[in-house]
Amino acid sequence: MNTVGLLRALLLFLLAEFSPILPAADQPREFPLQVPLELEEAGPWFRLSVPMRVQLASRHADLRDLRVFNAAGETLAYSLVATRSQEEQTLETHEVHAFPLYAEASAGGIPRVDARVRRNADGTLFEMSAGTQEVDPSVDRARRGWVLDCSRIDRPLHRLVLDWDGLEGFQRFTIEASDDLDQWRGWGEGKVTRLRFGGEQIEQREVRLPERQANYLRLLWKLPSQAPELREVLLQSSTTDRRPAPVVWTDALPARQIAEHVYVWELPLALPVERLRLPLQRDNLLVPVTLQARLDPRQKWRPLSQGLFYRVTHQGKDLLQEELDLPGWSRFKELKLTIDPRGGGLGGQSPALQFGVRGTELVFLARGEQPYTLAVGKPDARAAQLPLATLKPGLEDGDLEQLSEARLVWMNADIMPPPRWDWQRIGLWAVLLAGVGLLVLMAWSLLRSNKP
Repeated sequence: MNTVGLLRALLLFLLAEFSPILPAADQPREFPLQVPLELEEAGPWFRLSVPMRVQLASRHADLRDLRVFNAAGETLAYSLVATRSQEEQTLETHEVHAFPLYAEASAGGIPRVDARVRRNADGTLFEMSAGTQEVDPSVDRARRGWVLDCSRIDRPLHRLVLDWDGLEGFQRFTIEASDDLDQWRGWGEGKVTRLRFGGEQIEQREVRLPERQANYLRLLWKLPSQAPELREVLLQSSTTDRRPAPVVWTDALPARQIAEHVYVWELPLALPVERLRLPLQRDNLLVPVTLQARLDPRQKWRPLSQGLFYRVTHQGKDLLQEELDLPGWSRFKELKLTIDPRGGGLGGQSPALQFGVRGTELVFLARGEQPYTLAVGKPDARAAQLPLATLKPGLEDGDLEQLSEARLVWMNADIMPPPRWDWQRIGLWAVLLAGVGLLVLMAWSLLRSNKP
């Protein structure tokens, strides 16, 4: 074999040896923490709330080194979803009184509402009549609309439901709101329908309202001009409860005291902490604090927040404030807490803080044989998660509860220290460098032999 052919063969050999150094499939043995997963229901998609223990075992705050393996060691497709605050709407139905509004049939105008009004002791309308002036019996009067008394409903109005006698077809009317029967503001238009044909009936009796509160509503019919006789009027009010995003907590971590009233905590990695909790063990404590943070010990401390923790007993009840919300950008590795001594300090208690981080949901697609294993802790892992819409088309963040749950079996967890040296990778690099050196020597030898 000539020199050029030898160089070519050596180059191909080095490329073949170098290929394993390129990114390859993850192997379970590369992850220091491995916890079996128990699946109790049918899948194939499962969800798991990632506990703080897994978060702290990760080498990356964004959990890019998290994987799920099946029994054959194959990685499963997964997605990580940060939990969000949720709103839960509760509806309550109220039956309300309706009072007719009349106007001259030929006029077709808006009827007067400044009529004589009688109220019950609780302030609700008892009677609404035509007013103090005599009504001319020779004048043809038509019912143009209705006033609804919703003064006892102290919540935003969500929906109006009407039932009426006789009249078929489409009915359109304007909706106005008032708090005093004097000043009215527009709330848009409503439409209800009742159609009959061939023994079948179609009805639309509900009208959406703008989620605002009012004491009275005025309905004025546009089509037809004669308002129907109402048999029942229902109003639905709404209450919206906002649930904050779930937070996962560390255990209570002891502090390192660096000066009088000054304490420092160091986390295993920089985390986006949203909340702090300081358990107070004694009564009648006021603990004003100033917080500073930094990402690296070489950096200067930067102001983070100020707050007050307290535990006070008053009239047999405990007034307790052990948690403190932090700004949304609070990502740090070290935290310094300075206690204002004017509050009296902690009464000899050594502070131990809990750190709260926004919860994360793991969603994965089961494939292959069980047992499945959650693994985390590979230092050089690359992000491998899929968007949730790709992992399960049509599923949104708020619909995760419909998925089957997985559970971590910690008693069977495999925890091993990360290897200090990756001997396989070191060996491959050694072979590569040796080959490159041999190539250089052969090329130099070839150049010398070709000199005249």
